[in-house]
Amino acid sequence: MDTLEGPALGLIFPSQPFEGRVIDEDFSLEYEAARRVGFEVGLYSLEEKRLLTPAVSGSALYRGWMMTADEYGAFYDRLHSRGTCLLTSPEQYRFCHHLADWYETLVEETPKSVIFKGPNFDWERLTEAFPSGPLILKDYVKSCKHYWEEACFIGDLDFAKVSRVTERFLELRGEFLEGGLVFRECLSLLPIGVHPQSNLPLTLEYRVFVFKGKILGVGDYWPQGEYGSHQRPPESWLQTVIEKIGSPFFALDVALDTDGRWWVIEVGDGQVSGLNDAFGAEDFYRRLAVALR
Repeated sequence: MDTLEGPALGLIFPSQPFEGRVIDEDFSLEYEAARRVGFEVGLYSLEEKRLLTPAVSGSALYRGWMMTADEYGAFYDRLHSRGTCLLTSPEQYRFCHHLADWYETLVEETPKSVIFKGPNFDWERLTEAFPSGPLILKDYVKSCKHYWEEACFIGDLDFAKVSRVTERFLELRGEFLEGGLVFRECLSLLPIGVHPQSNLPLTLEYRVFVFKGKILGVGDYWPQGEYGSHQRPPESWLQTVIEKIGSPFFALDVALDTDGRWWVIEVGDGQVSGLNDAFGAEDFYRRLAVALR
């Protein structure tokens, strides 16, 4: 394919741990695709906390492993001191990364949630908000959905069940727990299969990448799901959601319920959200280059 000349944006990727100036193998396809499309690219060592290549000049995006909000803030400052300005500020990263930050903005578009700071929950507050189940448990960033029955799904709202699922969730998340506990209404979403390894119920869900208010693409969320000819999220609804989010680069995970209503399931910073199987790396970076023009 012909290279698109001069996208006015650099890209920073993680290096392979402890192997110097070598791209992390999990991001090698993206790295090479971005170079072919014409982006200036740089490597950053997450272990050494430094750039391993000359600074990417001007504005840039990161594409790599997830960071906590505090880690991203320090990363942003280090790059800025080298003359590289990430388009996404630490405040914008935190907003998309933490459900506790974006929830009120999208409260009409996302499942009802009760948010607790830290690893403990208030039973009275929880049952006041949710007299019955079912619920989903996660922290500000992640769930343990592949431990569906033991650490994620709460069918009946009784204290023993909630305590048991919460204890297992905290055990699995361990030191990686972010923010605190979030109990979410478990909606009746359109089923499209069952995960072959974890028996997690799969529902009609899509990942949407957005750059500067423009939809880069919509891809199937579950590679194992039977999507067939199911409808995709309407662009008009997506745009009403997008207009509420003040970040230059983010991802939305959206799903359809059995009554035909679309919901925002998650918001994520676009720099640390994985590409779907529906997005080839080269296709993704070509779309990004076009959006820059």
